[in-house]
Amino acid sequence: MDSELKRFVQSLFPGVMPTGVASYIYYDGEGHGLDPHIDTEVYEINVIVMLEHVLPVSGEPSHLLIYENDVVPNRVLLVPGEVLILNAGSVVHAREDMARGEKVSILTVGFSYELP
Repeated sequence: MDSELKRFVQSLFPGVMPTGVASYIYYDGEGHGLDPHIDTEVYEINVIVMLEHVLPVSGEPSHLLIYENDVVPNRVLLVPGEVLILNAGSVVHAREDMARGEKVSILTVGFSYELP
């Protein structure tokens, strides 16, 4: 775990600790996406790093959806190298379905208030 990342996340969410859980997630087929959900099983705070986003052949690219205070989500389009830190244990989020020719690769790093 990078100590700078740990300090930065803890400055935003005092008391969290790295869980040691990181996931490489990729969406590489038309229609691949992720339904609205919250992360409660392993960690509450999710650091999302966009590694790669191959844009679709035509049409609009898929976005990360964040449902904060409304049924209409905020649509977030991260570019490779950008990071988003989300209170994923209480904020509903999703990934729009991939369009034809689109590909997304992300890294997620979990932080939690209570470690197992």
